[in-house]
Amino acid sequence: MKSSAYRTRDRYRLSATGSNHHSRHVYTPEEIDFLIAFVVTRNVWYVIPVTALLAKNINFYPEDRTSRGRYEKYREAWHQLGGWKV
Repeated sequence: MKSSAYRTRDRYRLSATGSNHHSRHVYTPEEIDFLIAFVVTRNVWYVIPVTALLAKNINFYPEDRTSRGRYEKYREAWHQLGGWKV
């Protein structure tokens, strides 16, 4: 799980990276199944499958319920976890 309280303009940004011995990289399916992100100041959760992570930094727009941001469809998407326990 990762969290963010850092707001820039109309979005919150979070790093979707892990690290090996030499560099930072976007998480892979071998490392995680889901990235659970929490936007602290808005009390909003995102449940993102690792296969949807396309960049090292991801943006969230929790203040705009009509946003078409790439990860907004994962807002409060707890149903994706199915049988997983958090």
